[in-house]
Amino acid sequence: MDSLATRYASGLLKVAQGENDIASYKNGLIQLDRLFEDDAEVRAFLQSTFVLKEDKEALLDRLIEGAPMLQNFLKLLVAKKRFIYFHPIKKEFVRLANEALGIKEGTVYSSIPINGAQLEAMEATLTKKIGVPVELHNEIDKTLLGGFKIIVQGQVYDYTLNDKLEKLGQRMLERGDHRAH
Repeated sequence: MDSLATRYASGLLKVAQGENDIASYKNGLIQLDRLFEDDAEVRAFLQSTFVLKEDKEALLDRLIEGAPMLQNFLKLLVAKKRFIYFHPIKKEFVRLANEALGIKEGTVYSSIPINGAQLEAMEATLTKKIGVPVELHNEIDKTLLGGFKIIVQGQVYDYTLNDKLEKLGQRMLERGDHRAH
């Protein structure tokens, strides 16, 4: 990971740990990242070198109420002309926060997008199965015929049609079925 993102994320994590509020900081950064991703005008305004620092800070004051430390952090990024690095900093912060909170991260690979409720159900099932909280994100893999594959810190849970077909072929070969080729 980029050392700049790591430095800023680590610094913010220390602040969050000092306030004993890592989860709130994480959730706040995730929500802000969604806002900046969804609203290209706001993102462009905050990243622009032609907009005055004071105008950017005024916007941040309106966007972020009740979280002075997050406000100050974003104002620091604006002042240092590093707001363009917000997304990688957020991504690294989430990784570090999850590590500090004992949350395992994973990826669900599927041929079509998985909705939030399905993702939450998968997280709940895996959390119960492995005994620690799990957070998943979805990535599309067009090579999958159907189903999904979950990878959580090196552990693979494969529920794809590709895997089922491969296992069926193996069983047929083991039985000596010449049509399995």
